[in-house]
Amino acid sequence: MNKACGNVAKPLFRIRKLNVWYRQGRNLIHVLKDVSVDIPERTLTVIMGRSGSGKSTFLRVLNRVIEIYRAVVNGEVYLRDQDIFRMDAQNLRSRVVMVLQRPIALPMSIYDNIAYFLKSVKKISDKKKIQQKVEEALKLANLWEEVKDRLHMPASSLSGGQIQRLAIARALALDPEVLLLDEPTSHLDPESTRIIESTIMKLKDRVSIVFVTHSIEQAKRLAEYVIFFENGRVIEAGYADEVLEKPRTESLRKFLGLE
Repeated sequence: MNKACGNVAKPLFRIRKLNVWYRQGRNLIHVLKDVSVDIPERTLTVIMGRSGSGKSTFLRVLNRVIEIYRAVVNGEVYLRDQDIFRMDAQNLRSRVVMVLQRPIALPMSIYDNIAYFLKSVKKISDKKKIQQKVEEALKLANLWEEVKDRLHMPASSLSGGQIQRLAIARALALDPEVLLLDEPTSHLDPESTRIIESTIMKLKDRVSIVFVTHSIEQAKRLAEYVIFFENGRVIEAGYADEVLEKPRTESLRKFLGLE
């Protein structure tokens, strides 16, 4: 593995010379700077770094949600052998699904929060198939047992941790290849965090996961592969046992509290 670039044998994503600028009035703020890194398939990849280092922006690029921010983007991003910037955006976002830090429960029932996307995105009309997919997704997200008797109650009746798992279920119902999670436990209590982490660990053999966190301890618990950002650049990338236990750079050693 080329550690400088974080290369892996068969990458899921291959990113080269990625730059992102946000518009601020007439100015452009350079957020990601010449990012070149690979992300492995069927691996739980954790994106680490201080606040403002570019972690969430990087995640937004991977399914082109970045476009709604009117950002300027250049560079190459390939999903396997496909240039994501030449793909149909809706198709890309059904394959690479993002769950936000604070997801919103749609103003409808728990059941319909998932069924709506099965109908509108997957174009499924068969009621039995929709019911089957909703149940399967809720089970995968560790939420079924808590809501199976109140599926037709408003989703707004759920707790914050349950809404986070509902959002994960909603994403999983689309059968994605990649699940992007942007600090999904940052606003949750310890028990809800534990359940989310347990859910993620069970999912990692089913779907490739790219997970942004600001928590060093969480990264140590979950990461199989690590990408460390600082000031919009990738400073280190590699498998967790190498990067977290034997960091090569002073920046990462300081971030981990090793010096």
